[in-house]
Amino acid sequence: MGSDNGIWNSMNNVLVSESSISYLYDYVNSRCYIYDMDLVKEYEKISPTTIQYPNFVIFHLIGQHVDYNARYPEKDVVFTLRDYQDRVDLSDVQKSTLMHYDNATKYNDKVVASIIDTFRNKDAI
Repeated sequence: MGSDNGIWNSMNNVLVSESSISYLYDYVNSRCYIYDMDLVKEYEKISPTTIQYPNFVIFHLIGQHVDYNARYPEKDVVFTLRDYQDRVDLSDVQKSTLMHYDNATKYNDKVVASIIDTFRNKDAI
């Protein structure tokens, strides 16, 4: 984080501050997850018993932030280096980065679709 992130850092410090978290949120998951789908599954598990209505739900996803190769589980690999063999304009490192980015994007689409499905047929926006 550089010095130009001061406003973001200040806002984040307030939102996740131990002293203010109980005032800001009725429920905060107890752990962080390596993959975003695990967060969605936790919400689906606790929502029928813990979540009161009306409410405001925030899913803070890792999404496709850098380190694309760490943003999706191996079971969700769709693209391999073979899919980029015709990209002679790219180096092997660039092909690998593109492959990981595409897999991260595909996984993120799956996660967002799951969130949409979680709220489908509910009084939600």
